[in-house]
Amino acid sequence: MKIRTTLLPCVAVFILLGCGGDAKKGDPDPQVQTCLVSEVPDTYFESGSVSVEYDASRRVSAIKQSSFNVFSFTYDASGKITKFLAGISQYENLGAEEHTITYDASGRIATINAVENGQTVTATTSFDAQNRITKIAVIDPRGQRNYYKRMEYDAAGNVTKVYYAKDKEAEKLYAEYKYDDKKSPFFNHPAFQLIPLISSLADKSHYLSVNNPVQYKDYGYSYTATYQYTNDLPTQLSLLLQQTGNPSVVNKQKVYKYTCQ
Repeated sequence: MKIRTTLLPCVAVFILLGCGGDAKKGDPDPQVQTCLVSEVPDTYFESGSVSVEYDASRRVSAIKQSSFNVFSFTYDASGKITKFLAGISQYENLGAEEHTITYDASGRIATINAVENGQTVTATTSFDAQNRITKIAVIDPRGQRNYYKRMEYDAAGNVTKVYYAKDKEAEKLYAEYKYDDKKSPFFNHPAFQLIPLISSLADKSHYLSVNNPVQYKDYGYSYTATYQYTNDLPTQLSLLLQQTGNPSVVNKQKVYKYTCQ
């Protein structure tokens, strides 16, 4: 399955045959519910869960952590995200709070721009033949944020390797992922797919992927993830986390939550 990374007026909805309970063998529940993910576990040591809010059109309006806005999104009449705010205390920004998006003739993200002290920082995308984002290049006229990230995908449409190069340095392998075969609740979800495009220090490339990550490794830490599913949606997450150079392993139990109608 190939992931098409375009910000079209689509809303990621997730189908459950019964939301919140364990999957049962036998005939499915005849009442099919549409479910939107409302709480997302973070894959780090002590960070709390992230809540997701939606507008009347069931599009993501805000992604929040610890009661403050991490991200909020503005849509145009066609349903494309034209602007979003990113908390400046987060790693996921281009140096300013407000970001604007431009699109190419095919409706794909062309650039993301952020203005800080009168200077515009621009992130420009590159795509492969399957319309997957394979590179994001960031240019800062002040020279503070000149880098690029390059992503490699597997046959299923998952980001498996992320390379990073700063200024004129040679690129280095920055992060690696492995996945299960279950569909991610963020699959083809425009709001979440913006996050890895402006992240330089904390890699979030799994938001571009079709499936759920079961292994992750970068220079600072790694994790192994085990999921429990209800009707193919992840509901519980067991994480084994380890800092690089530290032999001890930390076990964290986290949950996904959904709002179903």
